[in-house]
Amino acid sequence: MNYGKYAVPETIKELLKFEQELKESGLSLDFHLGLILQDERFRYISTPPDVIPFASAGVDGIHYGFLTDFGTVSDLEQAYIVCVSPMSFGDEIWLAAPSIHEFLRVVYTDNIILYNHFRDADDLREYIQQREAEYDSEESRQAKRMLQERFAIEPIPDMPAYIEELGRKRAEEIGLTTKSPLGVVRWSPDDSVDGVRLIPDASTDLESVRHFLMKAPRLSKLAFIRDAQTPQLLYDDPEVRKLVTDELVHMGLEEEAVQLNIPFEEVESYSQQMAPQYGESTLSILTWSDEESLE
Repeated sequence: MNYGKYAVPETIKELLKFEQELKESGLSLDFHLGLILQDERFRYISTPPDVIPFASAGVDGIHYGFLTDFGTVSDLEQAYIVCVSPMSFGDEIWLAAPSIHEFLRVVYTDNIILYNHFRDADDLREYIQQREAEYDSEESRQAKRMLQERFAIEPIPDMPAYIEELGRKRAEEIGLTTKSPLGVVRWSPDDSVDGVRLIPDASTDLESVRHFLMKAPRLSKLAFIRDAQTPQLLYDDPEVRKLVTDELVHMGLEEEAVQLNIPFEEVESYSQQMAPQYGESTLSILTWSDEESLE
């Protein structure tokens, strides 16, 4: 498992053991709880460079990862868990839980927020009121009971209130807002939240990015990097991506620079292979793994 500078979280180690316990009972973490643990590097173009994926849903590329906040998190057990849904264009990224243990509470209680982005508590509340009744199979109920006992899980009594509190907590911590709900946190109390901002859109070009990165304070740069993934600016313009990569390295974020580029390099390699057969490729969604397999 590849966690970069971080130790593998104890909860992940326990989940791997729990997965085996489920198998011995004729159950599956995948089929009965909706989680596929990933033991390889697993990234999409929309995966933020400071997110370390640990599991996927097995549908539409949806995956879950630890948010390191550009390396400021010291212990992944306490890191936010982010949901990345590459097919949810415009809403690819949202917060799922404030920690890995809380994430398991979501899995146990109602995993609807692990597949769908709800903009606020009212949005989720309306969905819950309108959806048809769902019934877990006996196998799923047994798997949930085992999960609850194994990880001492308390059910979440009010899921809309839960996501409302999650958003409020994150809003209090961030220094600058971004297009996604993640925002960016200060590295130190001295980090300025004032000054120039560049919000990427269709008119953003190489020179404007170059000028911005020369003048902007650190927090504004990180906010731009987070925002630049949303309109696929980094995919459409490799030169902008190189500027961003160099800036990450300059800020001491070498791992994030590598993680940013992994899926792009694989997409470009695959596009070149397919070009003689299909012409110019416009692929923008592709996974990458240590085994260099395409999914």
